[in-house]
Amino acid sequence: SDAYLGTISIYKNGRPLGLLKDNNSEKLTFKSPTSLTQHKDKLYVTDTLNNSIEIFKLQKTEQKNNTKKSIIKPQAGSSQKNCISCHISWSDNYSTQNNVDTQVAPVAHQDMCYSCHHGVVIDSRRDIGHKQQHPDIHHERENKNTDDKDDDEIAKEFPLLSDQDKKELYCGSCHTPHKLETETHEDLNNEHNNSWMRESNKSGEICQQCHESKLDHVQHKKRPTLGTNHPIGIYLKKGNSTKNNNLYARDKNLHKGLPEELLKAGASLNEQQQMICQSCHKVHGSDEEQLTAVKSSDAELCQQCHQRHDAKDLEDARKKGVHPVNIKLEEPVKINKKEIKFINCLTCHSPHNGKADTALLIMDNKNGELCNVCHEDYNKVVNTDHDLRVSNDKHKNRYDKTPEHTGSCGSCHSLHEAEDNKLSLDASVKNTYKGKEKPLQNDQICLNCHHKDGAADKAQIKYFSHPSKDMILRSDKDKMPLLDKNNTINEFGEIGCITCHNPHRWSAHKNIEEQARETEKSEKNDNGNILSSFLRNKEIEKSFCKNCHGIETKIKYKYYHLELSR
Repeated sequence: SDAYLGTISIYKNGRPLGLLKDNNSEKLTFKSPTSLTQHKDKLYVTDTLNNSIEIFKLQKTEQKNNTKKSIIKPQAGSSQKNCISCHISWSDNYSTQNNVDTQVAPVAHQDMCYSCHHGVVIDSRRDIGHKQQHPDIHHERENKNTDDKDDDEIAKEFPLLSDQDKKELYCGSCHTPHKLETETHEDLNNEHNNSWMRESNKSGEICQQCHESKLDHVQHKKRPTLGTNHPIGIYLKKGNSTKNNNLYARDKNLHKGLPEELLKAGASLNEQQQMICQSCHKVHGSDEEQLTAVKSSDAELCQQCHQRHDAKDLEDARKKGVHPVNIKLEEPVKINKKEIKFINCLTCHSPHNGKADTALLIMDNKNGELCNVCHEDYNKVVNTDHDLRVSNDKHKNRYDKTPEHTGSCGSCHSLHEAEDNKLSLDASVKNTYKGKEKPLQNDQICLNCHHKDGAADKAQIKYFSHPSKDMILRSDKDKMPLLDKNNTINEFGEIGCITCHNPHRWSAHKNIEEQARETEKSEKNDNGNILSSFLRNKEIEKSFCKNCHGIETKIKYKYYHLELSR
């Protein structure tokens, strides 16, 4: 079989008898017949590019005199160096009616490369011709992603096919079977550590030349805008010292290199064990249009390396202290005009189209814009005292980040790093309460800031507990929630900070639209009173306090944190 021209030749005792034909004396043609098996009077043809096995019943016919004309045979004057094996158009009796696209020279056609590299020869390339391929003249994308825009130009080192005003990539743009002009005479394949590339590609140099806008190398002195692309150049091994620790993977599971599943899929590092483009992508044979080594549409690729951030469900997320993923939303939300029903890594992050100076976020989040898509009732702290950019812009959270760096939500919450305190993804600096009061577990988050030398030292809270022994308290948890023994909101339980305060809304008694109008004024809040200071109730009528305190309720409620109220 000729895997290049798609024909099957018949021989007897080494002498050609012609091409295999059908009952109408028309030659049988295939996309790429790579192997044959004959059993009795049946012939089985493996047509790999057609993903099929064709079965024919053989029948001998009388040979016609003109059958030999259809076989390409070198004539006198043809190449004496076997170049014609690939350059069939150099043959003296070459015909353009061969099974090759006329737009592409035969030697430049993918079928010529595939006729050897289809998995049958020893040096096989099983990914060529199958699944998703790098876009070129043979593999045009039907649905181009309009959001994935860049101004990259193909480097001049990589030749293109010209078709009128249009220039196209083809196999020979990146590969060449010929020796490059070099001062030394090393073997091309060994020197380039790849399949006859035009340029060295040990660290993804070819990818980087044409996809410069997608490049963020951590060791480049002049790095492009941070936050838009997933960085490369990171060492997937343990750092030797604290110096340049940001160049090494922090997750312990990456200290031995890429995860096994990625390696099996064809992903790789460079010789220094650094991440390169090929650590996530493969040029040939990917299941995804993004040419990722493993499936990426549901963030499976992200989970390979970022195992710490992945969670099976809501319960697993709470155990790890990370933002929940792999969960279905009760009601769909829209992010950048796209409807989101299921939460995974790619809901918030984009490896190559992130917003500048963010953690590869798909939209800015300085004022909690991204968080607010799902947490509309919570993210109303902008320009309030709980927005540390307003009240304490020099303070750093537990992970040594300033409010300006983290934005309005990040001063208190860390979506992926709260492994040592799983409650509310708390990022506040830990403080051990040493007073005589009895703080609940949930109260400790508030006390981390509201103490001497804390982020909210101007609003220290010295008195906060409420008697609970031999008492049964009951309240509407939507108006004044109580905390049970498991530290969860319940109808019955003890009084904690969140019973009276909603830390995410300055004027919690107002509806969201009213508060939005207030915060847009960008006025710094006062020290708080019965009408504000994150209080849930404007008046005591909606509280359950009067059930016990009666006429004293207003005084007890208003001066709850003062000693006189005790």
